[in-house]
Amino acid sequence: MVFPVVNFTGTKAECAAKLAEAQGKVLLDTATVMVERMEPTAIEIKGVEGNPVTGKAGTVKTYGCGLWVRLGPVPGGTGTLSIDGTAGSLSVAVTYELEVAKGRV
Repeated sequence: MVFPVVNFTGTKAECAAKLAEAQGKVLLDTATVMVERMEPTAIEIKGVEGNPVTGKAGTVKTYGCGLWVRLGPVPGGTGTLSIDGTAGSLSVAVTYELEVAKGRV
């Protein structure tokens, strides 16, 4: 499972500036999960008119960066996944109550 803590798009310089102030913490139950810093990378975003990322139809070339987590298989049963991230005025805080069937990720 791969998911963002905080992520951004913009010019390479804008992305690097936001990433420099980004902080994040992820917990699976009480265990800290490693958060990885993804440096500015050239990406293409394809969207329809009025989409929430670019606002316009077509392909936009930009940079993406952020704090991300690669979480391996989790044991079956119940648990809690907490995600907290900040970067300037951006703040993300979410808690998921997990119910994982045995043998499933």
